Amino acid sequence: MHPELPEADRAPSAKPYLWVLGLTIVLPMVLVAVGWLVLPHHNPPGQCDGIGFGCVPNPADGLLIVSMIVVLPACVLVAGAACATIAITRAVRGRRARR
Repeated sequence: MHPELPEADRAPSAKPYLWVLGLTIVLPMVLVAVGWLVLPHHNPPGQCDGIGFGCVPNPADGLLIVSMIVVLPACVLVAGAACATIAITRAVRGRRARR
């Protein structure tokens, strides 16, 4: 049996970072993939498929376009801010524990 180390002597865990990255990056990617699989890959009759000259992308492709332009950058910013918050909180707690 190994004795339990005091909290100050333990190596910091990566679990909070993995939770943040899972919730802010992986979950939206999975939801976009499911949406792409579920949405129709064709436009209604009489409407051309594509971008430009009065044409519109089909719903599945539209989801991918919006995801790349809006959702992905937003998720990266939120993940970065959350990971920075975790790192700052750990640093402050570590300083307080050493005093």
